Amino acid sequence: MNTEEDDDWRPTKEELEAMAENEHLMDEIDDHFEENRESFSFGGNQGVLVQDAIINRLNQIHAIVDYEGQTLILTETYDPILKQAKYTFSKKNDFFDKYANKTFPDPQNPKKTINEAQYWFRHLQRRTYKGIIFHPGNEFPGYYNLWKGFYINPQPGDWSLFQGHIRNIIANKDENIFQWIMGWMARIVQDPGGKRPGTAIVLRGEQGTGKSFYADMFGSLFTPHYYTLSQSSHLTGQFNSHLRNALIVFADEGFLSGDKKAEGVLKSLVTEPTINIEQKFKDVTTQKNNINLIIASNNFRVIPAAFEERRFFVTDLSTGRRKDIKYFSEIDNQMNNGGREAMLYDLQRWDYSKVDLRKIPRTPALFDQIKESMTQEEKFWYERLQAGTLLSFHDTWVNQVPFSSLYEEYKKFVADTKGTKQFSDTQFGKEILKLCKNIQQTKRSAQGVRFSEKIFPSLDECRKEFQQRVNMDSKILWDETEANTPSPISQLPFPM
Repeated sequence: MNTEEDDDWRPTKEELEAMAENEHLMDEIDDHFEENRESFSFGGNQGVLVQDAIINRLNQIHAIVDYEGQTLILTETYDPILKQAKYTFSKKNDFFDKYANKTFPDPQNPKKTINEAQYWFRHLQRRTYKGIIFHPGNEFPGYYNLWKGFYINPQPGDWSLFQGHIRNIIANKDENIFQWIMGWMARIVQDPGGKRPGTAIVLRGEQGTGKSFYADMFGSLFTPHYYTLSQSSHLTGQFNSHLRNALIVFADEGFLSGDKKAEGVLKSLVTEPTINIEQKFKDVTTQKNNINLIIASNNFRVIPAAFEERRFFVTDLSTGRRKDIKYFSEIDNQMNNGGREAMLYDLQRWDYSKVDLRKIPRTPALFDQIKESMTQEEKFWYERLQAGTLLSFHDTWVNQVPFSSLYEEYKKFVADTKGTKQFSDTQFGKEILKLCKNIQQTKRSAQGVRFSEKIFPSLDECRKEFQQRVNMDSKILWDETEANTPSPISQLPFPM
């Protein structure tokens, strides 16, 4: 490069093109251009070179985009604090103001001046896109794809400490669960924009066990498409434009159950192929749903879970390394010195073909969520199965009881548990029949009174049916109760 300090210095076209690839070197042209702005003639080759330099430089970080019906200027920036790429949108006047101090004679009207932004905006070679998409793994000509790939390069290396954290703490030394988690992670890495399995990871554990540590370490592979949210409204609320380019979302300490509307949104985030994006003062738009969800909480109840729950894999973290600063520091040090690159390298090659990611492991922690999400009638039936008696004043399982007595037990249960709604006896009978299909009905008379009785299967049969309904991998721990059914004769002479 010619570095002589004279008024005749002009960079060659090759030098301009090389400088345009490096914003720092481009400042050299800026400095020289500012000092000699008025002396540049835009009518010859030198003028064309300078014009090309302006277009090349602004094209590096700016583009015209059609954004929800508006023509806006996209600016690619870098956050030095978060150390991640960012993008912003500006209206034309704001963009022109940004370069208001970068003026030169207008090539189309030398008597007037024009700033660099105005010149770039009207130039045929400006960078222009039809619209914005977020589609990992695929490009569509004419559209600006927010997915730019992984920000680190995969390299063979050692990340054994973090992998040990996943196996021993997250999976609690259960090898089947460990393989499922690793498969879940590997699928996202290998096919980030592909079809999701419709499952999410839920981490339940005490503070300091490494819930956030796990999510942050894995999520760091996807910067800037990894988001940590601390309020449920940020995940299930109305204005969710921040989820537009999200690939990994970590709901940290979010208590997401109880709100029926929010529960519906949460479930759709996990399974639905599209997502509605709403920005303030903008129309709702629909785009492909690329979100892979990780939830963490200290609460006993974290997520809504039906009997046949298939979305949420719930695991209780081991407390073996709780608040062990040295342990987490060693993992962090390894991951910051080649570990992340090694994790990406191995996950890109991890064989998860033998793991059914659409089928969640049925853990005791999941059953806790199912119990907390049960209807009043389901909770009543589970409580009766735990007690081993249909009526609370019985000492053992009497399987033929007056229906009115069972209904009174149910009403008392609703009152004691401060339930919000109480079914009629007819509706209650229908709900119980859903939970125990082989109930028979009979009539009996006592002291001149005729009444209806229900004949239930044995306690063993009722418990097995319940176990099948919740589809648990491990057997439910029932209270120690004699499961043999005595003679099907009511101990009550007539209903109470």
